[in-house]
Order: sequence, then C-alpha cells, then structure tokens
Amino acid sequence: MTTLRSEGNKTLGGYMANPDHLAVLKQDVETWNNWRDVNYIQPDLSGADLRKAILSGANLSEAYLGGADLSGADLGGADLNGAYLDGVNLSRTFSVRGRPERGRPAQGHPERG
Repeated sequence: MTTLRSEGNKTLGGYMANPDHLAVLKQDVETWNNWRDVNYIQPDLSGADLRKAILSGANLSEAYLGGADLSGADLGGADLNGAYLDGVNLSRTFSVRGRPERGRPAQGHPERG
C-alpha cells in the first residue's frame, strides 16, 4: 500500500490537489491505475505531498502535478507522459519514464486554461 501524507487544506505553493483524486491514489497503485482506465479525465494532484511515495508503475500520464512534492518518490515504471510538472520537486526520485512537460497548460484546470 502506498503511504502518502496529506495536510488537509494546506497547500504547497498555493496549489491544491483534488481530494477525490488523491484519495484514490492513496489506496494503492493498482486501484489508481484501474480508476484511470475507466475515468478519462486529467487527474489533479497539484500541490500533493507525495514525498517518498511508492508509485512504481503508476499511470500519471497527463496528470496535473503542478507544485507537488515528489522528492524521494519511487517512480520506477511510472508513466508521466504529458504530465504537467511546473514547480514539482523531483529531487532524489528515480526511474521516470515518459515525456513529462514543464510549463504546458493543463486542460480544464481553472488557473491554467
């Protein structure tokens, strides 16, 4: 099971994740990936505290991760294709695959277009 920390309504750098999306990710990667398979949306994990999270194999493609803290996270085999990573802390992460994009406007995000 993935252990993630959440500080309620506190945000990192003014960003705030969709609590429903974060709740699914907190369950485990398999549940998250199954949820992504049937929900054709851009997940909003902006500002989430994902430090040292085990996200191996997670489908984070096209996810809005602006301002999230992924420091020390295990992203082995995670798909970050097209993910929005403006302001993300990726220090000490490893095994990223895909082509994440910094500065790309997130579709449908109220502050981003």
